[in-house]
Amino acid sequence: MTFLATPQNGLKEREPRRQVFLKAQMRTGGRPADICVRNISSRGMLLQAASPPPRGTYVEIFLPRHTIVARVIWSKDRKFGVQTREPMNVDAIAGMNTGWTTPKLPDAVRPAVPRRNPLTAAEIAARVERSRRISAAMEFGVILLCSLTAAVIAGSLLYEQLASTFANVAPHL
Repeated sequence: MTFLATPQNGLKEREPRRQVFLKAQMRTGGRPADICVRNISSRGMLLQAASPPPRGTYVEIFLPRHTIVARVIWSKDRKFGVQTREPMNVDAIAGMNTGWTTPKLPDAVRPAVPRRNPLTAAEIAARVERSRRISAAMEFGVILLCSLTAAVIAGSLLYEQLASTFANVAPHL
């Protein structure tokens, strides 16, 4: 058992770490970076990266079936420790230790794949012009529909008013 010093009682028992070797990805606000999870406990992880984030940074860690949000609490050389707010299921995460499988990232995190045939400026301009014409036609259709609806309502009200007026006048003729 390892003990850590605390101001209250001098020593505090440290939670055991589970040694793992998992490939993962980490995002600190920008593009994802490859990392390696070296050990894990219910409240934190030891990670290794080419360029670790500074202390206090919040990171998202993407494993094949888990996404973990944590805060960097220490950093030295290429290794750094993160702490989570909620306890993690160590067995579920460490049970994935099947070698270097690439984690599947959410679509919002995946790097953009370049198009095979990039569009030319003329093609982009043609698409923009086509979109503009379609939106103008849709706007015209909506305005026409609203105008026709208003005309029908006004005509109906006018007809009812004139019909009641003629009905009152007809007996006197």
